[in-house]
Amino acid sequence: MPESRLKDGDWKCVAYTDIQRTELTVHIKGDKVGLYDTNGKALLANGKDE
Repeated sequence: MPESRLKDGDWKCVAYTDIQRTELTVHIKGDKVGLYDTNGKALLANGKDE
């Protein structure tokens, strides 16, 4: 059975909506997850830049 969790590290991801495509980096360390724009800037929990 495949592992159901991502390993610690940086994961490059692409998120899609009907009209938009967004590239981002997901940083995982233990039980903590951070989302970053392609420029390295952290994204806020509400999805807007700081």
